[in-house]
Amino acid sequence: MVFSIDGFIIDRINMAIAENSAGEVLYTLTQLADATINITSESKEARDKDGTLIRKFYTGKSGTFEANNAVVDMNVLAASTGSPKEVATTSAPIEMPVMRTVKKGTTEITLPGLNADSVRIVGINASGNQVAKYTKEAAANETGFAVSGEKISLPTDANVANFVIKGTRTVKSGAKVQNRADKFPGTISLTLQCFAVDLCQSDVVRMLYVRIPSFQVSPDTSLALQTDTQLQFNGDLQVAYCDEGGKLLYEIYFPEDDIEE
Repeated sequence: MVFSIDGFIIDRINMAIAENSAGEVLYTLTQLADATINITSESKEARDKDGTLIRKFYTGKSGTFEANNAVVDMNVLAASTGSPKEVATTSAPIEMPVMRTVKKGTTEITLPGLNADSVRIVGINASGNQVAKYTKEAAANETGFAVSGEKISLPTDANVANFVIKGTRTVKSGAKVQNRADKFPGTISLTLQCFAVDLCQSDVVRMLYVRIPSFQVSPDTSLALQTDTQLQFNGDLQVAYCDEGGKLLYEIYFPEDDIEE
């Protein structure tokens, strides 16, 4: 019997995979929710002398994909900035900021990869207000600190509650994303794997695939620095002129035998 499906219910997006024009996977997303594809059209109208519509001629379509990523994701951030995510390695380390708050009375602290010339230290009171500033010296004393390699000798000042250390260090494991004013997102191919059920066989969860062959992530985003932050993953469906069939915006696949185990 030929498998044919009409009505179905989408449960959720399981995963999204972004690829470049060569089919290489750029990144995967597993926390997309509230996703919507919107299609709008352009048209011309023919009306009579009284303004009555005789015929509407549709001339083109355009679309958008809108979703929220349930957690802050470096891939989503990078996609919206137009700059790739950089991953630190042993052969390609990345310089990053470092901040530490330590109690008074602490004599020294070691920060791996510390850049000695970058170290700045201030003293704060119990309310968190800055009440002292210290200088770099040959040896730690009441008004100064000392740095030797990755080790910081802290001031001996007893009139503060905590010391705050600010500097930079070079790390061999970590990641970095930059949002630059002169960089914008490029074009990718986006494939969504969704869980769905057939109305006539609702006990079987099947895989439904939505493919957007030419998609450009929007650089218009907001990043709330709080616990329940969600990232917007929005963009435009572009016409895939060189895709088979031509002028494809998106397509949906529903294989019979692709079932969730």
